[in-house]
Amino acid sequence: MDLRFGGLIEAQLRAAVGDSAVFAKSPDGTWAHIPDPDATILARVQTGDEAYRLTTVAPNPAMLKQIFDRLLGRAREALEVEVPALPTTSDADLAASLTVLLHRLHPVTG
Repeated sequence: MDLRFGGLIEAQLRAAVGDSAVFAKSPDGTWAHIPDPDATILARVQTGDEAYRLTTVAPNPAMLKQIFDRLLGRAREALEVEVPALPTTSDADLAASLTVLLHRLHPVTG
């Protein structure tokens, strides 16, 4: 039995990130499929072509999460952590503390 894992993985990735095609319409009315739109579509639009992206499969965030869980490992447990509020300090208080610290490190003599 041939399971064709490569094809299955490719189909899952396509389902996760979605699938679309880009077509450009020239000023003379002809349509052309753009196989590598990121590299050529800007130049075509600048020459007067119109561009259309047709999404055939919408991205599936749940499928993408499953793929990442399998690749990176699923979180084993969720932990609730309470973080105490940080004390608020004014700029003047910070400047005074820094001045004291600098005087300790480099005492002024003379």
